[in-house]
Amino acid sequence: MLFYVTKGGLILPCLKATKELVELCRIDQQKYVLVVRCGNGISTCKIAKMYGCRIMGIDLSRAMVEVSSNRAKKEGLTEVGLDCDREDFMGCVS
Repeated sequence: MLFYVTKGGLILPCLKATKELVELCRIDQQKYVLVVRCGNGISTCKIAKMYGCRIMGIDLSRAMVEVSSNRAKKEGLTEVGLDCDREDFMGCVS
């Protein structure tokens, strides 16, 4: 999901921009989508349900991956989860 920051610093989801991006990428039941920083899984599950695509969500927070996985199970989606520690990315950052 794409987000925008308000003047007060509040971060809000921008569903319209997300929908436009998904449609631009021609996401459908045949596609696989990687969601970086899946967080609580709200947008990840919403995209999976709206477009029927397969999604893998990753997040640096194990707790958020667990929350996202639980949400996917509750919503009847096939749950796939992956979590990463910050150390896994240390060699990737310059």
